[in-house]
Amino acid sequence: MQEAQEVAEQGLGIVPGDVDLLATLGQIALLQKNWEQALAHADAVLNQTPNHLSGLNIRLTALNKLGRREELRSSLEDTLAAAPDNPYTHNNIGWTELEAG
Repeated sequence: MQEAQEVAEQGLGIVPGDVDLLATLGQIALLQKNWEQALAHADAVLNQTPNHLSGLNIRLTALNKLGRREELRSSLEDTLAAAPDNPYTHNNIGWTELEAG
C-alpha cells in the first residue's frame, strides 16, 4: 500500500490536482482507516469534479466513519443522484445506513 501511495503522490508531482490520483490517495487513506485524510482527498476531488463517483463514495465512507451524520445525509443524496444505477454506490449507501442503525 505504501508503494501505491508513493506512486500516486509522484504522479501528482507530474500532474498536480489530477482527480483520479487524488481519488486513489483517498482510497488508500480509507484502507489505512485515516478517515480525515480520506475526506480531505475526496473533497479535493469534488472541488474539481463535483460528480466524480469515486470522490463521492470516498466522502460517504469517510463521513460515516467520522460520525458526521448531518453532512452524511446530504452526501448520500448527492452520491445517489450522481450514480443511481451504480452498484458500488448502493452498496456503500446500504452499509452507511446499516452502521447508522
